[in-house]
Amino acid sequence: MGIKMKRKIILCVIGTMALILGGCRGEGDKDEDRKVSQSETSSVVSQVNSKEEADGNESGNTKQTSDALESSSQLQTTQNNKMITNEEAKAKALSHAKLDADKVTFVQCKLEHEDGREVYDVEFYSHDRGEYDYDIDAYTGEVVSYDYDAEHYEHKQHATANNNNVITEEEAKKMALKRVQGADKSHIREFEKDYDDGRVEYEGKIIYNGVEYEFEIDGSNGTFIDWEEEPAD
Repeated sequence: MGIKMKRKIILCVIGTMALILGGCRGEGDKDEDRKVSQSETSSVVSQVNSKEEADGNESGNTKQTSDALESSSQLQTTQNNKMITNEEAKAKALSHAKLDADKVTFVQCKLEHEDGREVYDVEFYSHDRGEYDYDIDAYTGEVVSYDYDAEHYEHKQHATANNNNVITEEEAKKMALKRVQGADKSHIREFEKDYDDGRVEYEGKIIYNGVEYEFEIDGSNGTFIDWEEEPAD
């Protein structure tokens, strides 16, 4: 029950008591009772007002404490979310690609704002002419997405549609699934056989555990010409 409602009930009770006493006594007694009643009423109202003021002060203090804790929490979060350096972003990309720094040539490593988050765009070439492009989260070091392109790869063997050394579709699927731990054939959403300058190529897509993988495999030797990884829509 609210404070205002309590005050109304108390005043009604006091008023009723005053009327009862007034009907039972003489005029002199009535005047005396009226004075007593007014004094008691003022005392009760004063106590109620004091209670309201105390509750208001307590509520204000609680809000101030809550605001201070929230501000402290936000400051702590900001301090913990320290941005990684360019060198650390490069190291994360190399670790994922399983390559050493002396085996690659970096093209760029720059900070960008992408899809509401800060990321490092890391690009480099390996000595076998593979091209890598990574997006690394600027705070956690997480690999957000990456792309491997062997477009400049010098093929050791140029296959044709009639080449008996061309790998089969099943072999190509197994090679792609081997890169996605836990995935099986049911997670291959797209797959097709294509030809590029007489060379057999397999292209496909795997969606597993919230991540989408797109790949392109050279049918002559099983080399991954392209491999992309990003969060699934």
